Amino acid sequence: MAERPNKTVMLECKLDGTVQAALRPIEKRDFHLPYWQEGRVVIGLGVHFARGKRQIAERQARICNAE
Repeated sequence: MAERPNKTVMLECKLDGTVQAALRPIEKRDFHLPYWQEGRVVIGLGVHFARGKRQIAERQARICNAE
């Protein structure tokens, strides 16, 4: 997690998973809510690492909200 005065970036990584699987805990478990309630923009960043390639295979950023 990285914090700025009015923005928070939450990072979740999955090894041989999917970007959607990486973003799911941030959104479904409401990890972002305390920061969102403070009036910050919360950005969830999901990263999929490919074991075979030994590099980032896919990444996606999504703005999280209270819904």
